[in-house]
Amino acid sequence: MKNLKLKANPLLPTLRENNRYIRVNLYSAKPFIVSKKDFEISLQRHLLSIFGELAFSKLNYSISDFDVAKKEFIFRTNTEFMFDVIACLLLVSEINNIKVRPKIISVSGTIKKVREAK
Repeated sequence: MKNLKLKANPLLPTLRENNRYIRVNLYSAKPFIVSKKDFEISLQRHLLSIFGELAFSKLNYSISDFDVAKKEFIFRTNTEFMFDVIACLLLVSEINNIKVRPKIISVSGTIKKVREAK
C-alpha cells in the first residue's frame, strides 16, 4: 500500500476574506503620550460597547503599525465591516482620560498603499 499524502485544498480566492487597511491619526488640544497597549485596550472597550461580543468577534481586526511620535496607526479589518469600523473609530473621543480626535488619512486594500498615502 502506498503512502497517501492528504493535501489540504486552499480556499478559492472568492471565498477568502479580504482585508482593508485604515490609516488613522490622533489629534489632541494638549500634548499626550499613549502607548500601544493602552490604546489597544481603550479601542477594544470602545469596539465592544458599540458592536457587542458577537459582531466584535467577526471584525477580525488588528493594529499593524503604531507610531507613538506621530500618533498614527494602521488598523486592519475585513471588508465586510470596514465602514462600521471607520464609524466606530471616528466616535472615539477619549483615550486614558485625554480628549482626542481621530482623522482617517487613507483606506486601501494593501498595507503598502496605506503607508505611501499622505
